[in-house]
Order: sequence, then C-alpha cells, then structure tokens
Amino acid sequence: ASDPRSVDHAAPGFMPGGTSLFAAIDGTIVILGLDGGVTANLRAPEAKMLEPGLSPDGTHFVFVYDPLAVSAPGLARIGVEGDGFVAPRPSTGSANVPPAGCP
Repeated sequence: ASDPRSVDHAAPGFMPGGTSLFAAIDGTIVILGLDGGVTANLRAPEAKMLEPGLSPDGTHFVFVYDPLAVSAPGLARIGVEGDGFVAPRPSTGSANVPPAGCP
C-alpha cells in the first residue's frame, strides 16, 4: 500500500479556486480536495511523473517525465483533467527540451 504522505521531490501546490491541492505521489499527479478526498489521479504512460508545476492559466501540468525504460527523463505536460498528454521531445544534448506548447 502506498503512503499518502510520500511526496516525490516537490511541495504540494494549490489548484485554481483554492479548494484542492496537487502533489506528485508514487509517480502520479494526485489532486486532493481540502477534505482529504482524491478528486483525480493522473498517470503518464510507462513513466513516473515528478516535480509537477501548474501552468499560470491552471489548464495543465508540466512535470519531469521519468520513463520506466532506460531512456533519459525529460519535461512533459498533461491537462488537469488528464487530457492532452504531450511526451518529451528527444534531446540532442544533455539539457531537457520542453514539450511542444510549453513556454
């Protein structure tokens, strides 16, 4: 069983409206109501989601996409409803390359 107190590398943040929080827990992005209930559990295909940040307009998360395979981590994004997943673009160097549509 996972420990709901284990947060991966980033402090929780507030969702727009201030009635819920988001955090990286066990490789997923979890949105928690202030009453303690889970309102969403977002997952990336075949990867852990670490260090999520909410976009300024509150429509998507940018996060470190850490593949379960042997490839290097990169930045990815996903909509707050779990839609619009954009995987990292291949990097030609050692720096992470943000996915298309990320500032």
